Amino acid sequence: MSLIDDFDELKSGLTDKWLNYYEANQSWINSTGLHSGQGYNPNYYFVIGVVATLEPKATELIYFLSTRLRQNVDTIAQTLGLAFDPIPVLQTRAEAAKNIQEAKLLTSGDNDSSEDEPEEVKVDDLGLDILRKEASQLSSNNE
Repeated sequence: MSLIDDFDELKSGLTDKWLNYYEANQSWINSTGLHSGQGYNPNYYFVIGVVATLEPKATELIYFLSTRLRQNVDTIAQTLGLAFDPIPVLQTRAEAAKNIQEAKLLTSGDNDSSEDEPEEVKVDDLGLDILRKEASQLSSNNE
């Protein structure tokens, strides 16, 4: 894998890990002021600290971005794909999961009808003999 592929994979993984963490801890995170009455008010030091703990590979990248490139925490969060309001993303993810579950239920319900089962296919002796002959010819040609 190239460095770009690794970065894209890491970035995607960080987003998922942050969303999972936020979803599991949403009640106490919101009590800290991450969400104000005016909407999303992120503390990117907190967000980056969480993802660095959840994904140790990110620590080196965060260090590189902060020291070598002299990026501030807001720019680092944007670079890592973490500068977003997690609530609408979680709502979209929940709706997608619900749609997938409903689709599975609909498709599994179609198989319950015994009327739709195909009839058993029977091969007559003549047809079976023809298949055996062709298989024998194929195996002798391959030898």
